[in-house]
Amino acid sequence: MIPAPLDPQIGDSMFSLLSRRVDPFKQRKKKQEVWKCLRRILDRSSAEQLLLGKDDRKEKRIPFSFPVLLQTGFAEQHTWSKPIFALTKDISDDGVAVIAHQSIEQSQVICVIWEDGPIFLSGEIRQCQRLGGGFWKIGMELSETVSGLDFPQLRALAAGLSPQAE
Repeated sequence: MIPAPLDPQIGDSMFSLLSRRVDPFKQRKKKQEVWKCLRRILDRSSAEQLLLGKDDRKEKRIPFSFPVLLQTGFAEQHTWSKPIFALTKDISDDGVAVIAHQSIEQSQVICVIWEDGPIFLSGEIRQCQRLGGGFWKIGMELSETVSGLDFPQLRALAAGLSPQAE
C-alpha cells in the first residue's frame, strides 16, 4: 500500500515541530543572538542618555502609544499645512512625543487625540529629530484645548483616530 501524500502545510508544521525537538540548543542559541542584538540597542540608547545628559524634560514621560492627527501652521495668518497621522511615543503632563513619517517645520501645532471623541489641543513643536527610515521624532508642548469647529478639515479626519473606525 502506498501512503497518501502529506499536506504541505501539515508537513511543514511537523518538520518545524520536529526540528525544535531534535535540537532545542540550536533554537535557543538563535534566540540568544536576537536577545543580544536587542540588548545592545537598549544599552546604547541608555548610555547615550546618561552620558550626553540631554534630558531637558520638565516632566516625567510615560511610554504610551496611540494615534494622533497633527496639523501645523500659523494661527495668526490662518495658514495650515496638510494634516498627518502620527503615533505617540510617550506623554507627560505638558506634552507628547510622536513618531511621524515626515518632518514638521512650523512651530505651531494642532494635535487631535481621541478620548470618547476628538479632542483638539494646540501647542508648539519643541524638537524634530530624524530617526532614519523616513521617520521623525517630534516633541510638542501642548498649551490649551481649542474648538474643533475652527478646524473643519481636521474634524473630518478625526474620526479615523477612533479604534472603532475601521
